[in-house]
Amino acid sequence: MRTHSNNMLVFGITLGCFLAIYVAIGSLASSMNFKIEIIQHISDLYVTYNYQQTLLANLQKILIGALWAFADGFLVGSSLVWLYQHFDAGKSH
Repeated sequence: MRTHSNNMLVFGITLGCFLAIYVAIGSLASSMNFKIEIIQHISDLYVTYNYQQTLLANLQKILIGALWAFADGFLVGSSLVWLYQHFDAGKSH
């Protein structure tokens, strides 16, 4: 059972880090005037993460967005692994 908990934790952290890096890089690219519309949509989803065009005003918002993305990815990733293990447990034996 300990392996199942480790799998949930590892996948949650991995997905959280991936989403946090994605939001941070996308936000930096958007602040350098690259047209990345997904960042505008992400800013609508995460509380206190407002999309802005200027880099200096955006650094704090990038950190906030990355933290929200990490939390989102961790919760979704851990939940997906838990669901997979929960429903697959009866089939493997």
